[in-house]
Amino acid sequence: MDYGPEFVALVLRGLCHRYSINPTYIDLGKPWQVGFAESFHSCLRDELLDGEIFLPVQDAQMRLSLWRCYWNKERLHSSLRACPLPRLQPAGLRDQQTARG
Repeated sequence: MDYGPEFVALVLRGLCHRYSINPTYIDLGKPWQVGFAESFHSCLRDELLDGEIFLPVQDAQMRLSLWRCYWNKERLHSSLRACPLPRLQPAGLRDQQTARG
């Protein structure tokens, strides 16, 4: 059986329908329509995935968790004048994110 992109897309479409999720599609060849996601994926690939070799799944999960904490709490955001995000968030929101990990 072929598990190519067409099959995966069909299964994903079925799951969306089952859970009443209406996906929003971008136009082909226009990745700037979701620039924030493209930027995140580019940084994830450059800063973590391309530089690591993951052996067991647990190793990948641990390293991704550490990188996610760095991304959300320590990384300097160029759009925020080189300030980490938590410093600009209200205290209540910061506490919620800390509780979630």
